[in-house]
Amino acid sequence: MQAMGNRSNLSVLFVVGLTAGALLLGWALRNSAIGSHRERSVSGVTVALPEQWLVDRSTGAGLANATLADPYKVFSAWDPLDPSTRFSLSLMPSGTENSLAATASIRNLQRAQRLTAYRILEQTPVTLKGRDGYRVSFAFVDASAMDQVPVIFQGVDYFFLDGDQVIVATLETSRELGAALPAFQDFAVSSSAGE
Repeated sequence: MQAMGNRSNLSVLFVVGLTAGALLLGWALRNSAIGSHRERSVSGVTVALPEQWLVDRSTGAGLANATLADPYKVFSAWDPLDPSTRFSLSLMPSGTENSLAATASIRNLQRAQRLTAYRILEQTPVTLKGRDGYRVSFAFVDASAMDQVPVIFQGVDYFFLDGDQVIVATLETSRELGAALPAFQDFAVSSSAGE
């Protein structure tokens, strides 16, 4: 009887150990896949994106959802497991004065004309990981679906001068902004045009 109890305990310990090992291996593989990035080149713009993210190259013109419409947009990307957060990249002309603040003002005006309750929360010159730029934090209400409750989006634009163009990296999310910010900053800094 005693031998039967020891055998049962060993079986339980073996199953628990095997399960814990499988969970740890799965967690390590997941973190490895999430952390892997690949450099993508879309319409002359190169950027590092997470490996599993989907890319949409449309500007959104003609769509019912005005939040997606952007005539300067090169592409947008999102995680298929969490589509509530979207990164996008736009190329805007820099103008004669090469002022990032002036380009940001034009973009803010365009957004205010097409988005419901668009508000600028903060705008300031920044140096992001050694790259000089301009940052605009904003929020807006997506009221495009008439049969649903409106959704509040938060966002951040980073503007970087690149030759005679301005690269605008945009993060829009209906979730907490802080969770997506580190990955977005890597995305924004990795962007370059004309390569």
